[in-house]
Amino acid sequence: MSFPVSHMFILSLLFITISSLSSTDNFQVSLTNTTPHLLDTNCISGGKNVGSHSMRFNDVYNIKIAIFPKGDNTIVCDITMHIPNGNKQGKFKLFDLMRDVGKCQSNICQLSVQDDGVCFMLDDHCELHFDWS
Repeated sequence: MSFPVSHMFILSLLFITISSLSSTDNFQVSLTNTTPHLLDTNCISGGKNVGSHSMRFNDVYNIKIAIFPKGDNTIVCDITMHIPNGNKQGKFKLFDLMRDVGKCQSNICQLSVQDDGVCFMLDDHCELHFDWS
């Protein structure tokens, strides 16, 4: 099976970028509640539970992750949005080094919780959307 040259080039760039990261490199996910509803989050960063957090409108929750070449380089959060006629819940992989390494400016990834799900923000618009389950 052969890959087009363009795919090989992109894979090479991704490998070089990830290989150049050292264990001292960190990323941060900044999660903003843009809804009028209370949110409860419970997040795991790099395989470690970083605890529960409640967020009101416009609150920002910053979650950091140290990058290790062979480590669990993800941030996964269970998020519950409390709405008057029930709750919306979801489990979201907010950060995955392999997926997001080129999307975060200065190693900071901006995400926004909205009524219809969670958005990965790029240039002030929703680029990648995660729906409530």
